Amino acid sequence: MHTSMSFSRCSLSVLSWLLLLLLVANAKPEEYKTYIIHMDHSQKPSFLTHESWHRSTLHSVSESADKQDHLLYSYKNVMHGFSAMLTPSQVSEIKKSPAHVAIHEESFGKLLTTHSPKFLGLRHSSGLWLASSYGEGMIIGLIDSGVWPESASFNDKGMPPIPHRWKGKCENSTASPFPCNRKLIGAPGGNHVAGASQFEYASGIASGMAPRAHLAMYKVSNTEEVAESDVLAAMDQAIADGIDIMSLSLGFEQSPYFRDVIAIAIQVNNSDQTDDSPRDHIGHGTHTLSTARGNHVAGASQFGYASGIASGMAPRAHLAMYKVSNTEEVSESDVLAAMDQAIADGIDIMSLSLGFEQSPYFRDVIAIGSLSAYEKGIVVVCAAGNDGAYNSTLNAAPWITTVGAGTLDRSFIGTVTLGNGLTFEGRSTFPESVLITNVSFYHGIRDSKKRICQLESLNKNETSGKVVFCDYAGITIIDEQISELYRIGALAAIVVADKIPFGTLDDLTLPILVLPLSSGNLVREYVKGEPKPEVMSMRFLLTSLGTKPAPEVAYFSSRGPNPISPGILKPDVIAPGVDVLAAVPPFPKIRTGDYALATDYAFDSGTSMSTPHVAGVAALLKTASPNWSPAAIRSALMTTAYTINNNGTTMINQLYVGSATPLDYGAGHINPNKALDSGLIYDMDTQDYINFLCGLGYNDTEMRAVLRRNQWNCTRNETDLNYPSFSAVYKEPNSPRVKNFSRVVTNVGDDQSVFQAVVGNSKWLRIIVEPSTLMFTKKYQKQSFVVSVEIDGNARPEPTYGYLKWIDQHKRTVSSPIVALIS
Repeated sequence: MHTSMSFSRCSLSVLSWLLLLLLVANAKPEEYKTYIIHMDHSQKPSFLTHESWHRSTLHSVSESADKQDHLLYSYKNVMHGFSAMLTPSQVSEIKKSPAHVAIHEESFGKLLTTHSPKFLGLRHSSGLWLASSYGEGMIIGLIDSGVWPESASFNDKGMPPIPHRWKGKCENSTASPFPCNRKLIGAPGGNHVAGASQFEYASGIASGMAPRAHLAMYKVSNTEEVAESDVLAAMDQAIADGIDIMSLSLGFEQSPYFRDVIAIAIQVNNSDQTDDSPRDHIGHGTHTLSTARGNHVAGASQFGYASGIASGMAPRAHLAMYKVSNTEEVSESDVLAAMDQAIADGIDIMSLSLGFEQSPYFRDVIAIGSLSAYEKGIVVVCAAGNDGAYNSTLNAAPWITTVGAGTLDRSFIGTVTLGNGLTFEGRSTFPESVLITNVSFYHGIRDSKKRICQLESLNKNETSGKVVFCDYAGITIIDEQISELYRIGALAAIVVADKIPFGTLDDLTLPILVLPLSSGNLVREYVKGEPKPEVMSMRFLLTSLGTKPAPEVAYFSSRGPNPISPGILKPDVIAPGVDVLAAVPPFPKIRTGDYALATDYAFDSGTSMSTPHVAGVAALLKTASPNWSPAAIRSALMTTAYTINNNGTTMINQLYVGSATPLDYGAGHINPNKALDSGLIYDMDTQDYINFLCGLGYNDTEMRAVLRRNQWNCTRNETDLNYPSFSAVYKEPNSPRVKNFSRVVTNVGDDQSVFQAVVGNSKWLRIIVEPSTLMFTKKYQKQSFVVSVEIDGNARPEPTYGYLKWIDQHKRTVSSPIVALIS
């Protein structure tokens, strides 16, 4: 009996082991997946770096995970933690760690660009990005307010080595560390820059958190109440005295950034520093540099608006920043010195988002410097200016590519749902993800002033805790309405307007939604007919793509005619310049309540923003066609530009309601992929520009100033350049009615090409092209033609427009605008 039982137990044990071995043999190995692990930073041992701590955490759950380098990324800024390839059992072990906060499996989505590259048609799989290898090998120099080098847009992940031809340097001293890399390769420092000031230190004795620091007290009140004027005066004196840290244990009611005395003084202190380094203290240079050439950065947004992947136009180009200012003001000596250094360093593209008052070319430092750059084969791209008016274009020398600004097909919105269930979409840039639900709706329908939220009309007691409805006033008074909403400290508001003036919704600190008239009419009907109107919900931080019509010519974009040489049409092209998202220094941008909000990416508008778009695309074209001259690159951009918006009609002019013209947009909006295959180019060399200057009648002193030489040869005294556009100027009533323009085009398309001329005449304009057919038998062959522009004797004294299009057998189209300026 005893022996039998022992045998049975032994058999059972063997069978159990066999079963276990069978299960193990048939078990599938655990699958590795990518997990993101949030860690408690306070648990990190002081002697370990973030990465070594994360590696030790992986080692504790699996030696193989550590040895096989399953650690993907170690995070210390966006979060505290890391991402790694783990099995489910390893995940379970990590969850047992006291440092574990949260863990989740990685999810996947689709790329959502911050939009100007996509709007311009740039794609990873085809077109100009692919053909140019994203601008690899190009060196782009930008002359601006400096750069914030720590921005993620300037990381050098995936960048090739610095070209051997590069002669520049990067400022990086112990006193002012400034990290450069294979992306940001140049940022010279040590130059005098406008806007710097010398501080002196205040005296005193401090104790507490910084016991060896000095202390200065600026008294503003004898009671608990403080006045804005006293606070602003104290902050002004403190900045002048040279303090390093400013502490304010006080505050005022919420107000727009431009009316917030504390925010204004902080911004002044940020920009008014003694700093010879290339570091950017106002944000302009960082924004423009990352627009043209920033690397890919995921998750870029301004407080959640336009979230996606930020990328410059030429993400694999190298960058050099030449700082010329700590403020919005620049000096000619600084700009000229910067251009001089940039040329010496060996840049390929020069971008200037700045300008001076219009002046003859021999007194225009940008014109002078850029002509020298042109002789070195450098493409110079400049902003047209933000004056908005006609005849206001800056940087209009014909050897410069001059850029105006257009809009994107993107808008920033919020939604409101009324008590009757109707939902409306409106415009807003309120920076917080708030959800307002089930709130009473205030309206002053029976009072003509309260109905439109006229200044000083609303009563705080009546509007407290309610969403305020501000009806359309018959004219646009949205700035006044928003000021009134700030005055009463409204919970939220809906404003009805026929249009939104540029900049009105910048830096909103109240949940305000602006509705168009069509939606506003329905809201008005609801509040008038409902005894107790209610807002069911309001949402913000939404971005809408596909906005129509787009592009439009921005109202602020400077327009032609060219004030110095009206026979040269300027601007040349337009590009995205409204609400462009790009990198900025992480300074406070807006205040909400007691908090100042900062962002690493922000919207900005201006021809300053459109210029780097074109500079970046020029870098792509120069990479794809390295033998092209700067004139050829500009020609390709101009002759492939478009003038039709996404509604299928001519682009709108925001300055005056109606269709835009070549005086607004030049040749049109750039189309980078089309520029890669332009078919024909209008080329020029330095001698052409010398002949142009000779035709202006400059004396020897003036010629020497602009040409930087003592000898030159005027082969022709004509101002008719081989330009891709045509501007016929009729100054006198008795001027000849016919103007002739000679042009030479170079075939850069198929070897065997036949181009037919198609002209667009207007009521007062007749255009003739001779010959009307151009036949090419090989690539780079040249052909000449003459365009005759004739105006009717009864033509009104106003600009008249037409066009010339050369179209080949493959429907490749080479377009040129024609403008007749009749005085």
